[in-house]
Formats: sequence, structure tokens, C-alpha cells
Amino acid sequence: MSATDPVRVLLVDDNPADVTLAIELLKETEIPAEVTVVTDGDGAINLIGDMLASKAKMPELVLLDLNMPKRNGHEVLRLLRDMPEIMTMLIVIYTGSRSPQDLETARLGGASGYIVKPTDGKELNETVVAFKDLLHLLTRMKTNANC
Repeated sequence: MSATDPVRVLLVDDNPADVTLAIELLKETEIPAEVTVVTDGDGAINLIGDMLASKAKMPELVLLDLNMPKRNGHEVLRLLRDMPEIMTMLIVIYTGSRSPQDLETARLGGASGYIVKPTDGKELNETVVAFKDLLHLLTRMKTNANC
């Protein structure tokens, strides 16, 4: 893996408008990202399981919505964190929930971060900055791993 390779992002969200917005905001960072979209929690667990089994390149960042069909984001986070092979993967909750309880549950569940989906222009800019920080971090980690 090269530091110039795109950052591999798994976006887990069932709302098409939110998926489109997240992809656009990731593009705004101007850091190359390869985004795979899964629309429910079971799909995310199955994809990661299949990738582990086939030894495929894993996502470096998971953006995980909380409110989804089949399995909610808290369940997905717990199941992913129970997989020893991916314990260090960045899993960031990306949700419309501003609930302190959801934030605390995510923190206790092992989330690497918590980003509330933007609802206005100021929040859009803040989300781009948060995404850019995450992608920069992953790019630096890849660079250091190649030293």
C-alpha cells in the first residue's frame, strides 16, 4: 500500500441523500478517497467478513450511520469491534443523532469518533474539515508505515 493510494472508505448509510452528501463532502477534502457504500448493517458486517476471508484490502475508515434497517450502527460497531483482525480500523459514527446517549454508547462501543451530519452551511464546512482531518490522518499513517 502506497501513501499515494486513495484512502479506502466504507460508508454505511441507508439514506441516498445522506450518501450523496457524504461522498460530495469527502471530495471537497481534495484527498483521494475510494468510497464503497453499503445500505444496511448486515451488509456492512457481511462485506467486512467477506473481505477478511478473501484477504482483500480492508477499508481504512468506516463512516457508520446509527439509524439503519436490519442492524443499527451501535450493533454494527459492537460486531466490528469484536473482530480482532480489524480492532485498529477507524470507525467513525456519522449520524443525524445529537443524542448524548448515542454519543456515549458509541464512545463506550469503541467508536474512533462521532460526526453529526450537517444541517446548515456552517456544519457543512465543519464536516469537510472533520473528513479532511480523518483522511489526512490515514494518509500520514500510510506514509509512516512505508518508512
